[in-house]
Amino acid sequence: MLSKFIIIVLTSAFLSTAQASGQIVTLEKNDLAPFAGTLFSTSAAARIAIELENNDTTCGLKIGQAVEKQKAYDKFQFDLKQASLDACLEKYTVVVDLKQNQIDTMTEQLKKNTGPQPAWWFAGGVVGGIAVTVLSAWALSQVSR
Repeated sequence: MLSKFIIIVLTSAFLSTAQASGQIVTLEKNDLAPFAGTLFSTSAAARIAIELENNDTTCGLKIGQAVEKQKAYDKFQFDLKQASLDACLEKYTVVVDLKQNQIDTMTEQLKKNTGPQPAWWFAGGVVGGIAVTVLSAWALSQVSR
């Protein structure tokens, strides 16, 4: 669009016609304007066209800069959350390992304390046998009286 504007302005400058072709006309001194509006010199029209092009470029650069800045900020936030997640994962992995070690240690202690112990079984059997013998003897003596 901008290039069409520049071409029309330059073409009309060379043709030097006072008749309106569209809305852009180049006039000579003392020519009548074919329509109401704002009259620009060729250099002013070129300056405006260049400013418009520069504004488009500047706007594009500002948009690109803002997009890159937002991308960097989003990456920073993502990395921050990822680091926090990794730290929590490491913490809970260590806690689970410690708890598992504690469970293993207590299981081993329980196995040592509840396993078959022959000395206790032998003593219990002797005491039980003596008790059964004494009770049987007492019961027989009571029956025979």
